[in-house]
Amino acid sequence: MVKKAENLKKRHPLTAVGGLLLAVSLFAVAYILAGFVVQMPQVLKVVGNGPKTTATLAFAVGIWLVLLAASFFLVAIMVGKDPEAANQMPLPPRPVDKKKRR
Repeated sequence: MVKKAENLKKRHPLTAVGGLLLAVSLFAVAYILAGFVVQMPQVLKVVGNGPKTTATLAFAVGIWLVLLAASFFLVAIMVGKDPEAANQMPLPPRPVDKKKRR
């Protein structure tokens, strides 16, 4: 019995734009959350009286990376395919009519 190769669906060309919009919107959420984090008294002791925009951006980048990792994990679970499954398919038999080299 021969395994049939998986039919690949063509992706929409605007999928990358959707991913970029998702990343930008997650950064906006992270920036808003970082504003609340920087206002905490424990963080204000560490940050001091310096510029709060630098601290806000630093916390926003950290929160953004966590949100991106969580969204990547959720998408990977929803897709549910093993990326190594295609490598497990046996290769077709080699043609025998090739001349052997000495």
